[in-house]
Amino acid sequence: MKYDNETNETRMYGFFYKELMEACKPLMEYSWFVDRIRAGKEKGLELEASVNSAVEQMPKEFLIRDCIVRNKAEEVQMCLTEYDEAEEMEKLKNEYLEQGIEQGVEETVRNLLEDGAITPEKADEIRRKYGVLS
Repeated sequence: MKYDNETNETRMYGFFYKELMEACKPLMEYSWFVDRIRAGKEKGLELEASVNSAVEQMPKEFLIRDCIVRNKAEEVQMCLTEYDEAEEMEKLKNEYLEQGIEQGVEETVRNLLEDGAITPEKADEIRRKYGVLS
């Protein structure tokens, strides 16, 4: 979900949900809040600074403002936990992908060696090229 400041609409999966946001003002406001956090991160702010900045920028007439300000520490911690989890999942995904590639290269090299299609020297060259140690 992404809040569009120019149109005061929220974009979700490429579609505007103006009617939904108008019907549920707190959802629109929270969407705005999350978008401000993302914008801060994109500008290079640390997550905690980005959350604090979003809280400070939040219009006073927002219904959720008092709740977020009152529970700012919990909101910051929740955002940190959610972002940390997302970052960790991305790291794990990349790590597993790398392991899969290494296993695939090693298995292919081993099969080619067994079939006599490559020499041990060529196998070592391929392993070095792809950063796979046997």
